[in-house]
Amino acid sequence: MKLQKPDEMERSHNLKSARNAFMFYIAALIIWAIYDFITTGKAGLQMTILLVGTAVFWWSRSILNKQTEEEKVKIPPRAIIWTIFYLVIFLAIIFIANYYS
Repeated sequence: MKLQKPDEMERSHNLKSARNAFMFYIAALIIWAIYDFITTGKAGLQMTILLVGTAVFWWSRSILNKQTEEEKVKIPPRAIIWTIFYLVIFLAIIFIANYYS
């Protein structure tokens, strides 16, 4: 069986599907982290997984942007704000958990 290269429409569908899956994982991990913090009072591993996954995404995106010279795509400010928001929430959970421990 030979694999074929995806055409433009299939690549577009793959990118949209990957984006939707990434957003689902972000929402699921943040809901799980908040629930775990409320029930146990401790910061769980979920937020760490969320932040590491987001960091890997942005690092790989910035590396790919540097590699492609003809396509200068900037990272949207909204995405940077969301990443900072996740970091602030994560640090707040850790500080609150340490304060009440």
